[in-house]
Amino acid sequence: MRHREGLIVTALILLLLIFWLGFLFHSSDTFAGTLIGNAFGITGAVLMLVPLGIYMAVKRQPILRKWVTRRISLEQLLLIHIYTALSGAILVVIHTGHKFYSPLGITLTSTVLVVSLSGYVGRYLLMYLNQGIQEKQNELSELNLRLKRLLQYRRLYQRPGINSPIRRLSHVIADIETAVTLNDKLTAWFQRWHKFHQVIASALVLMLGFHVSAGIYYGLRWLSEGP
Repeated sequence: MRHREGLIVTALILLLLIFWLGFLFHSSDTFAGTLIGNAFGITGAVLMLVPLGIYMAVKRQPILRKWVTRRISLEQLLLIHIYTALSGAILVVIHTGHKFYSPLGITLTSTVLVVSLSGYVGRYLLMYLNQGIQEKQNELSELNLRLKRLLQYRRLYQRPGINSPIRRLSHVIADIETAVTLNDKLTAWFQRWHKFHQVIASALVLMLGFHVSAGIYYGLRWLSEGP
């Protein structure tokens, strides 16, 4: 299940980057303001914000969490948020028409990309690191047990040359312990990266709110003024 999830999310990330790189070949000054362009933008914003709001509300409100998790787990809600947020980010990039001239447009699009990539790094690379650490810790436990048995065997029988496999095994254990320590440091770094993702995501929500509010204000004013 996790492997399939990782493949789907990786595919969405690649699709997002491909659409973003479309500015190298295409740019439209008017697409964002058209009916279709606005439909892409509104749908993308809804997909990015609504599932996130539901997930955060369920996660932070004990009564709501107790009621909701009887029907769907927090992990499933998080997965829905991930899928919809990345799909929404793709639609938002399409909405821009690859017009990245204004400071707000550049900042907003850049933030969408950073939030998407930081979320991917923080969740999936951290997940793979944790799996690697668990495997190394299991291997380390087995090797320590073997070393303990070899040491007991040496004390009992004092066979010549017994120190050679003990020495080799000790070197292997030392190498694995070094790898586990390095993985622990990387895990701690990625956990800080996840906090960075949360901060940038909060900034993205504010910028999206400002962008949508400005679009509604100027759009409604334009409609009220007429031709």
